[in-house]
Amino acid sequence: MNDNRLAKIAEYIFYIALTIEVVLVVLERSAYIIHFSGIWFRVTILLFAIKILLTKYTIREYIAIGCFAIFGLISYLCSGSNEIFRIILMIAACKGLNMERVFKLAFFELATGFGICILLSFFGFGIFSVTADFRGTGVTTRYSFGLGHPNTVHGMIWIAMMYFLYAFREKIRIYHLAVMMILNLGLFYFTNSRTGLIVISFLLMGTLVAVLSPRFMESKVARILSFVFAILPIPYVIVIMNRKFYQEFVHLLDEYITGRIRTTFIAGTYCEIASWLPFSAYGREPISDIGIAKMIGWLGYIPALVYTIVVCIMLKHLQKKSDYIGMVILLTLTLSLFIEAHIVTIYICTNVLYLIIGKYWPEIIKSGEENVQETEKRLV
Repeated sequence: MNDNRLAKIAEYIFYIALTIEVVLVVLERSAYIIHFSGIWFRVTILLFAIKILLTKYTIREYIAIGCFAIFGLISYLCSGSNEIFRIILMIAACKGLNMERVFKLAFFELATGFGICILLSFFGFGIFSVTADFRGTGVTTRYSFGLGHPNTVHGMIWIAMMYFLYAFREKIRIYHLAVMMILNLGLFYFTNSRTGLIVISFLLMGTLVAVLSPRFMESKVARILSFVFAILPIPYVIVIMNRKFYQEFVHLLDEYITGRIRTTFIAGTYCEIASWLPFSAYGREPISDIGIAKMIGWLGYIPALVYTIVVCIMLKHLQKKSDYIGMVILLTLTLSLFIEAHIVTIYICTNVLYLIIGKYWPEIIKSGEENVQETEKRLV
């Protein structure tokens, strides 16, 4: 069998695995109850692994895959969660693919799935609206349009928007952003989701800056601000998940914002700093709407630190490649870690970051190799 045919087979194997992961994202948010999700995850692990076996890598790329695979295996042995291992295999399997086609496929599958769920909700399938006292301010009706919860529908539209903006980033114009902002405000009217409104507004305003002012995005100021913002979730979670500090200071601010820090403490499940572990442990299922707190409680503080470092590396590389919309998306994902937990889940395609890494990781490995060679020449 020639190389071209093998490459084509490998490509379609990846598409099947990606489609399974995306469909699971949609089904999890719908009225349908997913049975045997663990089996489906093992199927995608197998498919990504086959794609890797059918792909040619350099020695340094094999070393990188091996090191991160060991990291994912350690996480699995400690916590029983295979998400890190699955993410690493998906990223590694991206080599050799037309990634622009991958992003478009993921977007259209997500948009179609969410669109079907929303449409069916008008005919009685799924939860169309929820009437309750959400914030202790009185009973109100908020709409979920078949996606479970009002915050969820706004969050899923945000995720679909990130895929859309990245898939079509070369064609994005101001009027696209204006239409998306109108959709955002319309959604807020029905969902009353403040976190959804914030993350989508940040995404669209950041994209506007990227489109109108590429000179700023390529500046050292933008790089420093991006790095500082990417690192902030770590000191933030150290402060807010310290019960004593929360009781003395943080609770005053939390009551005026979302109240989610208080509800995390009330849930009492492994997010508090006294419960943190390097790689978490079996049976830990933290309940929190604060993404970075849930990440540490679920996977451990070492994976959270690695995630932060990887985001910083990606921000530097995206700026180098003039991929400014990619930078904005990564910063929006970072913002969400302060106030939401949509991307901290077993359904890995909720986080577009992993496919963006998949697009660039061979270049980053090659760039690192070239930097080492240049350093060796200077020493000689």
